[in-house]
Amino acid sequence: MSQMFTSRASAGTASQTAAAGSSQEKEHSLNENGANPSGEELSGPMLEPSAFNKNWVRLAWVSAALVVAARSTEFLPVNVAVFIHLMAWGLWLGSNIWTTFIAGITMFKNLPRQTFGKLQAKLFPQYFAVAIAAGVLQIGTLAFGVPGGIARTQSITLGVAFVTSLANWLYVEPVATNLMFERYNLENAPGEKDSAKIKQLYKQFGKFHGISSLLNLVALGAVISHGWWLASKLSLGIA
Repeated sequence: MSQMFTSRASAGTASQTAAAGSSQEKEHSLNENGANPSGEELSGPMLEPSAFNKNWVRLAWVSAALVVAARSTEFLPVNVAVFIHLMAWGLWLGSNIWTTFIAGITMFKNLPRQTFGKLQAKLFPQYFAVAIAAGVLQIGTLAFGVPGGIARTQSITLGVAFVTSLANWLYVEPVATNLMFERYNLENAPGEKDSAKIKQLYKQFGKFHGISSLLNLVALGAVISHGWWLASKLSLGIA
């Protein structure tokens, strides 16, 4: 870019530099709502996905790894149940920690407020659905993986995590999201803003957001507690 500019006259250089700066400002300037003020369409394909990013390739690779691992051990129904249980627990714990402590905070600090809220509105239903599916798998496999049947305390622990995630998925998160979008609509409406109504929605959203965060924290604590119990059942070959 600098070589191209040095071959121009100084007046032309200044003009092109200003134009380039203006273009870059257009590309990178987003208002608080996450929209491009110029109205230009800036979206487009980032790149052509490689073969390794295709879901069928990922599934084939995971399946192959599972087959190789299964062939190296004795194939028993109880082993399948324990494997599913451990995978479900890891998925639940990992998704909770990633969403709560890493992804959510990173997006909050780097996205415009309304863009962040709209993105979370898409992610949270899937996040809680994953938690519920993992909970069903864990509770369902607990009876097969534990000698003597279901461990009562662990059934209660997983049940608490499941119920709190279900409450978030079916009620708390949808209510909070609706309040958020109602507030956004008022903020984005042309003309004079209804500050009192916006403030009221802000308080209502804050209440349900707090409840949702508390339920998520309870679920995280229960999943970690179950992880400690799982660790007590594993030796990893260590005497």
